[in-house]
Amino acid sequence: MYRWISLVSLVIMSCGQRVVSFTNSKANYKSFETYRMVNPKIDNSNLDTDSSLAYDLIKHNISIEMRKRNYEPSSVSPDLLLRYELTSSSRVETTATQSLVFPIFRVNSRTIHEAVLLLEILDQNMKLVWQGSYDLNQENKEKRVQKVIENAIGKIFTTYPYKSGESTPDPSLKALKKNK
Repeated sequence: MYRWISLVSLVIMSCGQRVVSFTNSKANYKSFETYRMVNPKIDNSNLDTDSSLAYDLIKHNISIEMRKRNYEPSSVSPDLLLRYELTSSSRVETTATQSLVFPIFRVNSRTIHEAVLLLEILDQNMKLVWQGSYDLNQENKEKRVQKVIENAIGKIFTTYPYKSGESTPDPSLKALKKNK
């Protein structure tokens, strides 16, 4: 839990970076062939339609990326546990100005919404294999949720270049390819 908090803080503070990631160089990538996706916060809860749609899109796009890497989904003893989480927060930014002519203060405030998509892969011993996050505010020009999620997951996965059963990174997976 604490590593998620520190990762979210790092992402929000690092304005210039789009993807923040960590890859465990000691992980045994060659032994990984199957995975199971989980989100402990939503797996057993009732979501509203918009939230459910967003999480379905996240799961769908993660599945596409894992398929590109030849990983197979498995609900029974998977080699990897892939956690995903969408975190968001709001903050109010306030500025005050004083008129040069009249002794009047003008206060302006605006609400800033921030959102981060976090992905984490753990092995069977619950050791961190890989972690990636993306500041969704980087997609502020795009209005369609489907496109925002697709772009974010594609960009995060460029930092996970391992195919199933292989111990060396595949350079072709480090480039962002558009899904067709």
